[in-house]
Amino acid sequence: MEHQIDLSKIEEGEVLYNHGIYDKLGNYLRPVTYINEKKQKIMKEEPTLKDLEQKLKDIEEFGDKDFVPTILSSLMQEEFKDGEWLVEGFIPLEGTTALSGSPASFKTWLALQIAIKVAAGEKLFDKFATKQTGVLIIDEENGKRLMNSRMKKLCQDFGLPIHFVCLEGFKLNTLTVGIIISMAEQLNIGFIIFDSLVRIHKADEDKAMQMAEVFRHFKELNKSGLTVLVTWKVPIF
Repeated sequence: MEHQIDLSKIEEGEVLYNHGIYDKLGNYLRPVTYINEKKQKIMKEEPTLKDLEQKLKDIEEFGDKDFVPTILSSLMQEEFKDGEWLVEGFIPLEGTTALSGSPASFKTWLALQIAIKVAAGEKLFDKFATKQTGVLIIDEENGKRLMNSRMKKLCQDFGLPIHFVCLEGFKLNTLTVGIIISMAEQLNIGFIIFDSLVRIHKADEDKAMQMAEVFRHFKELNKSGLTVLVTWKVPIF
């Protein structure tokens, strides 16, 4: 490996000549300092594919955000609304709620009933007030035939603004989050139901770091003004 001269060791007014450093009068001062091989190698190494993937991931997660702290006096001058509900006392507006239960415990039936009442702006179980909005159900569990059958049993108004994406192999990622946000804007949708969690990601649910990435996508939907309900199967031990 060809040695590189450490130019940071040459002061203003000094002259480099034949592996030595001289002053302006030609007096020899000291030998040239070279960058050691290890440091030189690090400086010359090109980023690996893994480095580039991590950089892209960082850009995707943080973008070009500037993290500006807020001083206490400014924070206390801000006014915030009290917590609002999509379904009173049950599903917070612009939040993510997990509807969990053991397999075959009627989670999908309940999610459909919630969807109908929200789309109609009617009380759930004649008790819990709802905030009317369009609904998108991303169904990776049942398919159109079962959705058709169940909605016939539950719903009397087939003109409600409820939209379905059934068994399309949907996976939650940055691209599909963007698609959902765009679709919601076009169709006036404010409520997204995912059935079920295990079907829409490839993460290991026993590993917190991997699941944090999944819930980060839910957070992006919330930040865009969407309320999320996800059904979650609780394993039986």
